[in-house]
Amino acid sequence: MLSAVALGVLAQEPGLMIQRRLVSLERSVGTIMAVSDYAGYSRLSPGRLPAGDIARILNRSTKYLLVGIFCFSLAGSAFYSPLPAYLLRFQSSQAVFFIFFIGSLAGAVGYLMVGRLFSSAAKNLLLSSFSRMVILPMLVLGALGALPGLVAAAIVLALLEILWSLFDVSSMFAYLETAKVGRAGFYGGLVGLGSAGGGFMGGFLSNAWGFESLFVLCSILCAVALAAFVLQYRNGAESLPVGG
Repeated sequence: MLSAVALGVLAQEPGLMIQRRLVSLERSVGTIMAVSDYAGYSRLSPGRLPAGDIARILNRSTKYLLVGIFCFSLAGSAFYSPLPAYLLRFQSSQAVFFIFFIGSLAGAVGYLMVGRLFSSAAKNLLLSSFSRMVILPMLVLGALGALPGLVAAAIVLALLEILWSLFDVSSMFAYLETAKVGRAGFYGGLVGLGSAGGGFMGGFLSNAWGFESLFVLCSILCAVALAAFVLQYRNGAESLPVGG
């Protein structure tokens, strides 16, 4: 937790980041075009322009985005950190190793697929949070039984790892697209703080309330993240293409 706080305060972006500058340039051009559209719309339909839209375009806030990123990271660490202990209740240590190996392999493949198959960071964040909210409770079913449970648990964990890679790339891009230059360290610190808090919460709650309750709570946290992302990108606001 100390390293997460230090990262947010002390980390600085390099002085020369061409891709970061291009993102800022594209964002500025998009803002100018959006304001021009709203101005033309107000002339054609006086009095029908929603109050505050121009101010929201000119002063893009990251508060909902940060809430979503924190909740998603918190939920991810909370269910993942005690997961080996949960799976060992149903499977052998070799089987648990196989489940995590398949999950890690799927996550690695997911990082290669994100920029090629999923173009919009906003849609990626909505997809990853909604999918994880639905899939997390399936861990209760995925660990039961012998071979069927082993395969089911491996599939569920593989899907969750792919969703993490989708979130990881898209959330960083979405934050750098919106945040001021020089604030990349704050993003890393927030994710680290969520991971540290989730690790503690997962171990504590799994002992106090049981794993099933923990998985349901993590699913609720993903629902909160989904709601935050919806608020961030409401009214059809789109982010730039991932890697574009």
